[in-house]
Amino acid sequence: MTSAQVEHFAMAQAHEHELNDRQRQILDLLVKGRTNGEIASLLGITLDGAKWNVSEILGKLGFATREEAADYWRWRNRHGRGAMRALRGLAAPAALKWAAGSVAAVAVAAIAVGFYAARDHEPGAPGEFYLEARVEVVDRTRGDGVSLPGATPTAQDAEITVSTIRWWSKDRDHARWEIESDRDGTETATTVVVDGTWQWVYSGPTNTYSRSAIPELPNGVQTRPLALSAFVGPIGVPSKEAFLDGLRESGSFDFVREAGNATVLGRKTTIIEFGPASRSSSSAPGDPTPGAITLQPIETSGGVVRVWLDEERMVAMRYEVEGSPRAEVLAEVVQLDWDVAVPAPRLVFDPPPGATFVQTETGRIPASSHIGGMMTEGGTLWYTTPPGFFKVAYAPDTMRAGGYETHLDANNQPTAITIRFTGYGSEMTVAQMRARPTSVRSDQPADLVTVAGMEAQIWEHPGDPDSGPQVQLSTRRDGININITAHGLSREEVIAVAEGLELVR
Repeated sequence: MTSAQVEHFAMAQAHEHELNDRQRQILDLLVKGRTNGEIASLLGITLDGAKWNVSEILGKLGFATREEAADYWRWRNRHGRGAMRALRGLAAPAALKWAAGSVAAVAVAAIAVGFYAARDHEPGAPGEFYLEARVEVVDRTRGDGVSLPGATPTAQDAEITVSTIRWWSKDRDHARWEIESDRDGTETATTVVVDGTWQWVYSGPTNTYSRSAIPELPNGVQTRPLALSAFVGPIGVPSKEAFLDGLRESGSFDFVREAGNATVLGRKTTIIEFGPASRSSSSAPGDPTPGAITLQPIETSGGVVRVWLDEERMVAMRYEVEGSPRAEVLAEVVQLDWDVAVPAPRLVFDPPPGATFVQTETGRIPASSHIGGMMTEGGTLWYTTPPGFFKVAYAPDTMRAGGYETHLDANNQPTAITIRFTGYGSEMTVAQMRARPTSVRSDQPADLVTVAGMEAQIWEHPGDPDSGPQVQLSTRRDGININITAHGLSREEVIAVAEGLELVR
């Protein structure tokens, strides 16, 4: 790569936070040489939407052609972006959405990209260890990526994910992570094993596992930063000064500073603060003329990130994101056994009984992800219901689909789908999740009804003056938890929607 290319890519990286989640997905497809028509088909958007997003990508990053943008994205993938994907998926899949403005997009970027792309420092080689950590994420971005032209977003409750992460590390090519997460009462589990030859990933929600080549790491990095190194654990640089330099040189933060000392698990640590923790770019109507669809860009930022750094071992013992309008994070080491041999069975992958093998992209670090969509200017929403989930075959005549979101696990298998409908004075959300049986929490007693031959619970709430009475239905069919929440619809209409669900095979 020429020095001119490096300089150009560095300039593009400074504007990368302006990209939204959809545009990052499109960059992935540009790398694969997809045409605008293929992009539209794969993402369920219109051809005009694909063309507009490609144009936005080129304009924001300062490239003249899609080939230049694809070259840049390949370069970014080689310089640590995969590590950020893994962090987002394994630590808190619901909260660390890869989107302009998410906590991970900014706070993790300097560590995963700036440090591991640097050539001036040689990281030290920590010994074998076992680390256990607790991660809690409060996500306030449930409605992100779903909007209706001219509509006011509905306030949604925060989504809380609590994860326990167990990490065994022998060396850079022998490690194991076990991640157990509870997201608003739904438990999930992910296991990643790097056995010296292959990288294995097991996903509990879909009971699938994959095998891929071990992703490469820069020379000198001795600890594989797959699941936790940008949160807690060895951070991959030799000194506090190198850590601070990496933060400053990333260009992502307005401030980087030391903020005192504290003791964590009996270890003296230095508290380092940097921020803002999040940046977001959105848009709002800019033309007051009725019927006009012109949008003005809005950029916001806020929050602070703190890392409690054990300088002797260069281990982050605690990680905190506070004051971000989008999400708050607290990750803390609760056990660390240093220079202790890793038991050999921990470095062997054995798929659970009944697990299905799926093929994955060779060499790609796994992560869960989500795909969102919103109504186009023409009032049309295109989306595809994944096999194994239920198609909404019936909705009241006054309602139309206004937004959707699909969650994928670390093996790129769908785990959840949410479709939102709006009508005249009414709205409805149909949420489906592949998980163990759960029930919707409610302080009010539920009525038991039979829907499509299966037992269902139904609640009726007074609601609030703005949205009106609420009807909520919960049932389980074919291994899928189904929850329908509606405002402005009758009990009978909600039951009819549930009755009309059709399994996609």
